[in-house]
Amino acid sequence: CQLLNFGGQAGMAGLMESTMTEPFRAAEGTSMAGVGLSMEAIFTNGIMFELLLDEAWMEAPTPTDDWIKTYVKARYGTHNPSCETAWKILKNTVFNRPDGFHAPNLNTRPGLREPFIDYDFREIYDALELLLGQSWKFGPLDTYRFDVVELTRQLLSDMFDVKHKVLVLAWKNEDYETVRKLTFRLLDILQDMEELLSTHEMFLLGKWISDAERWGISDTQKRLYRFNAKNQITLWGPQDSNLGDYGSKQWAGLISEYYLPRWKMFFDHLHDAFQSGKQFNWSSFETSCSDFEQEWQETHIEFPSEPRGDSIGVARRLAQKYRKFTDDPEEISFEDQTQH
Repeated sequence: CQLLNFGGQAGMAGLMESTMTEPFRAAEGTSMAGVGLSMEAIFTNGIMFELLLDEAWMEAPTPTDDWIKTYVKARYGTHNPSCETAWKILKNTVFNRPDGFHAPNLNTRPGLREPFIDYDFREIYDALELLLGQSWKFGPLDTYRFDVVELTRQLLSDMFDVKHKVLVLAWKNEDYETVRKLTFRLLDILQDMEELLSTHEMFLLGKWISDAERWGISDTQKRLYRFNAKNQITLWGPQDSNLGDYGSKQWAGLISEYYLPRWKMFFDHLHDAFQSGKQFNWSSFETSCSDFEQEWQETHIEFPSEPRGDSIGVARRLAQKYRKFTDDPEEISFEDQTQH
């Protein structure tokens, strides 16, 4: 029975090779009759669920590279060497994570935790370039456009974590100038992610909320369902819930109105500590962040429920913008190659 992560948190992760082989090994000499899914996080990492359920019709494990070819044909309608190579790269990186899923720092309450990335994120850029190179052929396909947005989102999320790790080291070394530059860069990544996610309906907070409100008959019911929809993907309970960010997502609207303000609040506290020459005031930050998180549950903001912009065009522009960064992930002050 497959369970990829709790809460349906954002992030590409899985173990393709083990998923292909282990059910067959487990079935040897036992009464095991099939495979199944735990339906939590079913809307993330669809390829992993496709793989496991396909095995119900297999008599023996299939080489994963061969299976990827059939997956690409089913997903895009035809064989395509570039797309197959892209998915093979993903098989060896995001879908080869023996330590399991780790929530990106972007989604968690800000702090000085060093992020955990157990693969070379620059290979994600290579996979994205291969996919984007086939937009002339597959651009109209929603499955293709979803994959482009999802992969670009993963790249930006990984870059945020790598940059954040550099910031943590700069903080420990009392390198204020580096910290200052990195705060602007991290916020810029969040703004770019918001623009990207706004282009596809599967990444819209507004759609999530409007779908919830639609079940309400009265205004009171609609307010309750709106609150529950927002609470589930943020606090997952009362203020300062120990399950905060359990169901975190990377969606347009959630980035700009929840995660970005939290990170800006954190950076403001960092700068205050540097400028005053005092220790970081964790108590003040935690209180301010907690109050913001709770207030956000109750605040009524109209979020777009329809996509805006061209997914392929935005992804292509961001790939060009961040090309230099993937060549040198420690680089801090690089110039944008494109303008908003």
